[in-house]
Parts: sequence; C-alpha cells; structure tokens
Amino acid sequence: MLFSLQFLWQFPHFWAVAWLADEDYKKAGFYLLPSKNGIKDPTTGFLSFVFCLLMIGNAVVGYAYGLV
Repeated sequence: MLFSLQFLWQFPHFWAVAWLADEDYKKAGFYLLPSKNGIKDPTTGFLSFVFCLLMIGNAVVGYAYGLV
C-alpha cells in the first residue's frame, strides 16, 4: 500500500516541480518532460491529473480493505 502511494505520488510531484522551474532547467541545459521544443506541454498536466486520480483510487481501495 505504501509503495503504491509513493510510486504514484512521485510522478506528479516531479512534473510539478519541473513545470515551475522549467526556465531554470533550460538555463542549465536540462530539458524535462514539461516542455517539448522549449514550449510547455499540457500533456504533463493531464498525466499529473491521471496519477492523482490513481492515488485517490489507492486510498479508496485501502479503506475498503481496512488498511487505512
């Protein structure tokens, strides 16, 4: 249960940090998922939303089985 929560949390967290610090990463020469060809890609927001929904599902399953 804890592994799945950590696994699902890491992607939207990293993408949100990368989205906010996109300019700094570009200056350092790193190109991350939030941008394609120097333009921020809205797909990243959608993927973050999907992973957040999966985390909610994880909590519901944990509650249903009495783990939370």
